[in-house]
Amino acid sequence: MIFILVLASLSGFCTAVVWGPAEVRVLDQDSTTVQCGYADYEHINNKYWCKENFVGYCRTLAQTDGPNTYDRVSITDDKTSRSFSVAMENLREGDSGWYRCGISVSGILLNGNEENLVYISIKKVQGPERVTGMVKETLTVRCKYHRSYAKNIKYWCRKTYYLPCSTVVRTESPHTHSRFSIRDNQTEGAFYVTMTDLTKEDEGSYQCGISKPGFNFDETSSVYVHIKKDATILDLQGPLNVIGQVSTNEIVRCQYAEAYTDSVKYWCKEDKDGQCKPLVDTESKQTHDRTQIRDDPSNREFRITIRNLTEQDTGRYQCGAKHSSHSVKWVQIYLYVESVTSTTSKESLSTPTVTTRQIPYVTQPTTRQNLSGLDTFRTLGVLAGVLLTLLCGLAIIIICKTKRKSGPAVASNGEKPPEEAMELTYTTVVMHNPRQQQAQRDSSPYANVNVHQSPRPPPPEDHVLYSTVKY
Repeated sequence: MIFILVLASLSGFCTAVVWGPAEVRVLDQDSTTVQCGYADYEHINNKYWCKENFVGYCRTLAQTDGPNTYDRVSITDDKTSRSFSVAMENLREGDSGWYRCGISVSGILLNGNEENLVYISIKKVQGPERVTGMVKETLTVRCKYHRSYAKNIKYWCRKTYYLPCSTVVRTESPHTHSRFSIRDNQTEGAFYVTMTDLTKEDEGSYQCGISKPGFNFDETSSVYVHIKKDATILDLQGPLNVIGQVSTNEIVRCQYAEAYTDSVKYWCKEDKDGQCKPLVDTESKQTHDRTQIRDDPSNREFRITIRNLTEQDTGRYQCGAKHSSHSVKWVQIYLYVESVTSTTSKESLSTPTVTTRQIPYVTQPTTRQNLSGLDTFRTLGVLAGVLLTLLCGLAIIIICKTKRKSGPAVASNGEKPPEEAMELTYTTVVMHNPRQQQAQRDSSPYANVNVHQSPRPPPPEDHVLYSTVKY
């Protein structure tokens, strides 16, 4: 029994998964809710929400197994749907930054955290991060703004490389472009940009903008417009093949046209006779065994989450939409679940138009790199500090060695410095003339003294050398 518990603990640590949105855009002083999903085996663990500072330390704001440390943030864990929600109220622009939705993974032998990075963008004007339109169709983009800018001029501009954003249309002259128009709803606090008769050349980066008087910078929000031209995906599209591994989670994304926004979306599995047995749909909002469906009208896509895959899940599926006119559109998807030791080539199941492995994130995969290049700057800063320290140490060593090797200083006129005093040497005198010995017995003996200068060696301090006089 203990052995089984140990294996379960290690398995949970190695395969723990948590996912959430890559970016959440919020209007200044508004509230938002961030939802993060997690794997089945994580339902008993502590969930938390924290904010990173500039050095990467993440301060916990709320957690399910403890008190909240921030009065405008709360967290709720829904163990049935295997997801937890973080509610943030009255957000300000200063609250923008990197956050993490995480799970404290505790095991018998190992401990750790599983986290997903989320960037919260808070501005006084916000548009969708990305919108998708079809060739020859119409696309409308909604940009919200703070109520204090109700009387300001709004505009829609297109961004180009290294050049200012080129204005396409403005509220003061809403019909300056034949295919673009703009409408401001001050009561709602939003303006709408409509693009008609779309072409592939309309794809690119744009900005929702609010003009500010004087020398103040305008309030802007970037929007990427993606244009699809393949006529076979005007109604519904999805990946042809999806490849997953046993005991992991998989998310399948299916996108639909604007006409299917209010339609019921479903997910079903085909049997050997080609009949498709419904598993989940957006109308009942129920979870079937390990399968869940969720509709995201803002991005015109619905996502099917299959948890804890098994090899029996391999087969043909359909993601479909029931149109209001009672017509049904669907896309056939082949799901292949391989074991960990499987050597099946993923390329053998894919074609140039096939969307391969789906990554378990609610929106685009989050990489710290996303924005952000924060890790790169931190790494460069650390390396620069280490290099500077080494250079300073090397300079100190060179200076010390240079001083040791240098000789005594010489004045500019060639003379020795005053501190180099003369050294007096006393010689010994022996007198051998007997006739002079008696005469000099009563006189004081003198010695010849040779005086010369030499660089003072480092002799012992206060040492005096005397000579011996013999008669």
